[in-house]
Amino acid sequence: MGSRLGWWLIAGVVASGCGGSSKTHTPPGDGCRGCEAGAAGTENTAEGGGSGTSAGADALAGSDSGGGGTAQRGGSSGSSGSSASGGNAGGSAGSEAAGAAGDPSEGGTAGESPVAACEPGATRCLSQREICSSEGQWVQGDESCTIALAGSSEGGLMCALRADGRVTCFGGSGERLLDSIGPLPSLAGAVALSVADEPDEAQLALCVTTADPKLYCQSVHTVREFERVHAGTTGMYGTCFADGTTIRCEGSLVWEVPASGGITKLVMGNEKVYALGADGSLSTLNFFDAFREDRYIDVATNGVGACAVREVGPIECVPDIPAPDALQVPYRRVALEFGGRVCGIRREGTIACWSTPESEPFIAPEGLFTEIAATWGGMCAVRTDGSIACFGDEEFSVPAGW
Repeated sequence: MGSRLGWWLIAGVVASGCGGSSKTHTPPGDGCRGCEAGAAGTENTAEGGGSGTSAGADALAGSDSGGGGTAQRGGSSGSSGSSASGGNAGGSAGSEAAGAAGDPSEGGTAGESPVAACEPGATRCLSQREICSSEGQWVQGDESCTIALAGSSEGGLMCALRADGRVTCFGGSGERLLDSIGPLPSLAGAVALSVADEPDEAQLALCVTTADPKLYCQSVHTVREFERVHAGTTGMYGTCFADGTTIRCEGSLVWEVPASGGITKLVMGNEKVYALGADGSLSTLNFFDAFREDRYIDVATNGVGACAVREVGPIECVPDIPAPDALQVPYRRVALEFGGRVCGIRREGTIACWSTPESEPFIAPEGLFTEIAATWGGMCAVRTDGSIACFGDEEFSVPAGW
């Protein structure tokens, strides 16, 4: 492990497209049948990554057709836009879909036929796995999605959290951990997961944050529950948790963080603790571990250094692990392995990896991903269909059904 620490010591330390609404405004006139539904849609609103537009037939006397509204969005999810009378709009998964038919009771007749929202047979995972039907529409299944991963930087352990609150662990010490602490409970409303850098030596090896907000932690013969916790993390030096902008670590440490809107994520590695604020701020207790002032959206640590995703610009690491010029692009998630290997999920969902000169970068799997985490000798990532892909020097056998 000493040789793997060498490079650190030398260095010194859902865009969500909200389908806009479209309304028709045409005053009724004599002899005008179906004006409300057949009027031309002229008001458009746009918010976030998507926009909603309505289309209707000309509001001529005697016109009775109401055109279906359409919505187009460019994020991972979109909410329905609507047309004031006779047509509605909806968009999903970055596709364009036609609005529903006009309501004959309002004077409209059938609008345009629906356009396929997805490729038949495709799968995606938000909270429940969805499959695209033969008609090109998303159909929700019964299987819960993996929403978070957490790995131990020095223990060869990876744990996964599903939207229904179930947790599993695997890897070199995963089976030992589960054997020692017993079955892990399913926690309703679970939103985040943390694993100690050395689970076999930590007071609390595994913690789950719920939307209550609470923090549930478990280790050998020990189960702890912390109230009013919006973010939490655990490590061999204790457990830290955030209530608003106040961070408390077991023992006597109380840390007030200047983050507007509170703390959204805490990560710990050895004695290093980083707090990501809702306002994009990134704070740490040690001046030498600090990132420059900027706005950040993710952070990861391996116990001897850290990397963070900037809101605008490439990933930044302390100590510096510069990415090749071709990989200096925007990212949304980052993972940092103990040996100095970095992998990030680009904004479009693909993974890119690089490393310090002393290490060989990992070979990233192909496909689109939503989450990523590192452990000793490897990493795992969650695909958009909810499955888990692991890669690196070590082999990780993902449990069946995950």
